[in-house]
Amino acid sequence: ERDGKLSEAYERAQRLASGDELGYPPAHLWIVEHLVTNKLAVPRDEARQLSDQHLNALAKLGVKGREFNLLRGLVLVQAKQFNEASELFRPMVDDVPLAAIQRFQLDLVLKHVDDARHDALAVRQHLERQRHGGTPLKSGDYQCWANAEKFLQDPARYREVLVDWLKV
Repeated sequence: ERDGKLSEAYERAQRLASGDELGYPPAHLWIVEHLVTNKLAVPRDEARQLSDQHLNALAKLGVKGREFNLLRGLVLVQAKQFNEASELFRPMVDDVPLAAIQRFQLDLVLKHVDDARHDALAVRQHLERQRHGGTPLKSGDYQCWANAEKFLQDPARYREVLVDWLKV
């Protein structure tokens, strides 16, 4: 992959971790990460099915933890299983920026106002911490942050985020 040969990397990962065998856990993770982020030329429905197969193989191998749950949650979002994904993201909101962002967006879709307030505050904290820590934020980060500030009804912070977003 580092040499720009993504399809060759995918073929190698498939040999190390085919969907029907337990295989090599890091290869399963690599495949799921790349399917979820749409980096592989695989149709959407097939990608969800493959992601499920690889996540199930990882579960059979005893893989647990935050990264596994985050990936499973992202696959559930793509499958439009929003309630299940929201519950997987819940314990990670205060520690994992992506979980906070995803859950806040799900709260809005599911109309979970109280959860949305908590998760919007978590989005604010994560992204402020990243910005002040020198981590460059992407346009999508600013968009979610702006949505969080708008939801929190903080016009001054909303304007500040919009100004910073425009700079990017």
